[in-house]
Amino acid sequence: MMSLTSSLSDCGSTIEGQGSPCSRECFVDWGTMSSENDIRCRTYNVPGPNSLWHHDGQHALIRWCIVIHGFIDGYSRLITGLLASNNNRAQTVLDLFLLATAIYGVLSRVRGDHGVENLLVAAWMEAYHGEG
Repeated sequence: MMSLTSSLSDCGSTIEGQGSPCSRECFVDWGTMSSENDIRCRTYNVPGPNSLWHHDGQHALIRWCIVIHGFIDGYSRLITGLLASNNNRAQTVLDLFLLATAIYGVLSRVRGDHGVENLLVAAWMEAYHGEG
């Protein structure tokens, strides 16, 4: 298993010092936070668990070679798959998806954006359920 420090240095990044355990407070002004900034859940009807999973990737940390992908059940909001990896390849996303389906079962539908990294998941769903 590779350490975080060595992974970051492989990407050309360096970590200076230990950092502060409360460094988050230095960047977030909690006094300006209000209910206007709260995350609101979209309301819609899903028949039940494993009817619809949502998938998305987060690329904000890409310059440190970290890409996060997640799958969430649309009915229960259960996180069915979450992975931080060093790439945005379709095979990496498919591997996470297959691991999640092995644990939680095969779902009816998956919703995601039209990114190239999602093509293998879409192809797997079409092969399993057929087009439609």
